[in-house]
Amino acid sequence: MEWIVSTIYSGHMPRSRSQWMFLNQLVTVEDQLIAPEDWDNCAVDDPLEDGDAVTLGFDGGRSDDATALAAVRVRDRQRDRR
Repeated sequence: MEWIVSTIYSGHMPRSRSQWMFLNQLVTVEDQLIAPEDWDNCAVDDPLEDGDAVTLGFDGGRSDDATALAAVRVRDRQRDRR
């Protein structure tokens, strides 16, 4: 923890990079595939069915951060809540 704090305060990397690396925060529009409010509007209670065409988005963790896999149905751009 001390190393993280000292790295942030050292000024050797831009603030936005520290926020991304150590706090898992999206700090620039370029980092976002879709705005959070637009993503929330995609949720529906109509679950994916066998045969639905979907696209998959994957964000893999390289160290100790989170990994996510999102499926979005092509015909209506709705995501599965699972």
